[in-house]
Amino acid sequence: MLWRGSPRVGCYVLRGWWLPAVVGLGMLLFAALWEWASLTGDHRLVFPLMGVPLVVLGIYAIAVRPLLLWRVAGDLVYEVGEKSVILRRRRSGQAVWSLDTVALPPAAIVASWPGTALAFFGVPEREGPWGWWRLVDDRLRFSCLSEVAATEALEALDALRETGGVTSARAWARGLVTPQSSHYPGYDPQPPAGTASPG
Repeated sequence: MLWRGSPRVGCYVLRGWWLPAVVGLGMLLFAALWEWASLTGDHRLVFPLMGVPLVVLGIYAIAVRPLLLWRVAGDLVYEVGEKSVILRRRRSGQAVWSLDTVALPPAAIVASWPGTALAFFGVPEREGPWGWWRLVDDRLRFSCLSEVAATEALEALDALRETGGVTSARAWARGLVTPQSSHYPGYDPQPPAGTASPG
């Protein structure tokens, strides 16, 4: 084991909850207007019942989803080993997703919420048939890490030596760092001279 860490629970919950919460609030407001109009007017029983699914979805998005996200975040463990990069469940020890590091998968850091970052491992998204939208994201992501932890996760791959013309995992990461995250210390948005560009 080269590195082990976990997401910041509060950040993980907020990141996965705020947008559904906004949508859920809109659903509840619309459902309230629907129910008020249906109950005050001369409508059949089926008309007010049509607003019930919106109420259920709104309550789920606002109240139930953050509890589920909290449980998931508390059960996630991120690991970088000599043979694989793993996303694992803490309680069961089961690997949810893993990538083989024998071929040194490309890695990158992207700025996320203030003070946090995402570390990506694996190939970037594959474009759709017309090339203007993203079809699949094949990367394993370590979400809501501190900036220091995200950097340490990538630096842990430096223990794996030269593979496929890439001198180190950090050199590969440098070639994939986005402009958003170019301020991270030690990561130059330009790949080092003589380093093969991933992709």
